[in-house]
Amino acid sequence: MSRELKFRAWANGYKKYCEYVDYSDGVWIGYVKAPKGLLATTNITVEQYTGIEDKDGKEIYEGDIVWWEHYNGMNGKMSEHKAEVYYDEKLAGYFVSYADTSLSELIMEEEVYINTNIHENTEFLEEK
Repeated sequence: MSRELKFRAWANGYKKYCEYVDYSDGVWIGYVKAPKGLLATTNITVEQYTGIEDKDGKEIYEGDIVWWEHYNGMNGKMSEHKAEVYYDEKLAGYFVSYADTSLSELIMEEEVYINTNIHENTEFLEEK
């Protein structure tokens, strides 16, 4: 099974996503839109596409915050959950920070939507 390798990059100094990202000679370079063209920066956080899409067909990347509702059959109530998507090197897979659940398992069991990302919603990191 193969999937397309895609990356996006957050320009830390500019506090926005790069228009595109390049990898050359062992260095990641992000290009940020500016009034007179593009500016190159290496002060970026690179995030990889998980190969998984949310219920609306949006691509899920590392650093995204996903949202879902879960029906609890024990008490008959719905509960909302939000969690950050991350890559676990030891387990070689993508997980969500809520109970360290596998992203692929979660997608099969719940209707998952991208809520935001850790860069544009720093409040989420403070809630954890």
